[in-house]
Amino acid sequence: MEGILRRNPGVVCVDDLGLRDLQTGMPRYQQVWRLQDAGINVVATVGVIDLPGFESAREVLGRFRTQDHGDHEAVPQEVLDQADEIELVDLPPPELRDRIRSGWVTAPADVGSALQLFSEPLLEELRASALRIVATHTERRRARYAGPKGAHGLWPVQERIMIALRPDRIDQAGSLLEAGLLAARREDAALVVISAVSPRPDRTEARQLERLAGLCQRHGVRLEPLQLAGGVAETLVEWAEQHQVTAIFMPAPRRRRRLPWDRPVALSVIERCRELDVHILGEKALPGTSGLSGAGPAPS
Repeated sequence: MEGILRRNPGVVCVDDLGLRDLQTGMPRYQQVWRLQDAGINVVATVGVIDLPGFESAREVLGRFRTQDHGDHEAVPQEVLDQADEIELVDLPPPELRDRIRSGWVTAPADVGSALQLFSEPLLEELRASALRIVATHTERRRARYAGPKGAHGLWPVQERIMIALRPDRIDQAGSLLEAGLLAARREDAALVVISAVSPRPDRTEARQLERLAGLCQRHGVRLEPLQLAGGVAETLVEWAEQHQVTAIFMPAPRRRRRLPWDRPVALSVIERCRELDVHILGEKALPGTSGLSGAGPAPS
């Protein structure tokens, strides 16, 4: 480090920011801060499992790393936040597994166990997470570039999930909340829980809404009552579009005989959501949904 600072180059390339230096015991990302303080441009690499939030993957996959150059540790989020640009070096999971199988990644004796642990679903999840990190960083750069008077019509890249609960369907609310919360954690998405209510709810609806709010509180989220302005489907879709929602979770309709003009709310929402994913929690697909855009109804 001292030799680099004496030469004062214009650019320094640093490999593996999560590596702890054997000589100094200092993580390389801290050394990068010294270079930046000296006015030196830095181009660096970091493995996705060294990023914040990937502790479990690091425990599983980290043992295949060589320890010749030192131990690894998590790279703080502030290191990514300070980067002027982040570029994803992408390798599709099937190609990575082919490299493991050919002995290019691990020692020959570890190929079998590596193929088991470097499973394709895990690699796909890591890849998707890396893509979200790059997209989020790009969005922040775009926002800084646009400034307070910039392009307001652009949608953010972060997923926004809306869970639509019905006051009279407390039986399904718990399962729906758990499904939406799981998706939000998996996608690192913003989450909002709403329930469409009449402008002047009667005593029964008020009690149902109170029970629903208590259930949401036990799941660690807040229920947002949404006053109906027209039909339920129109109100939900309009609110979702105004708040840049990217996915809607809602309960499947009850099984009962309907008149021809009495359409399920979920089906009406799907027909109106041409740019959103709609996830239906229920046992069977809705009739008449074939050929519609958006995500099809999902079984519970």
